[in-house]
Amino acid sequence: VIYFIVNTTGWSNENQIVLSPAWVERVSWAQALFYLDLTRDLIEKSPRFDPGKQLQRDDEDQLFEHYQRSKYWKDS
Repeated sequence: VIYFIVNTTGWSNENQIVLSPAWVERVSWAQALFYLDLTRDLIEKSPRFDPGKQLQRDDEDQLFEHYQRSKYWKDS
């Protein structure tokens, strides 16, 4: 799994966003929650996911730059 889609229903801006499982710090299976080392503000300002459009490299570039993460396709 390279990405998963998060629905921010209940937040001030209800959207779908894309996150990498590599950014998950821990999972609480009992509470059905996962914890990220990302702020809510950063997530709320994340590039939006368009389910009608296939994710392209430019979209990944924008996503990784937004979260200031190293790009897995450039790690060598």
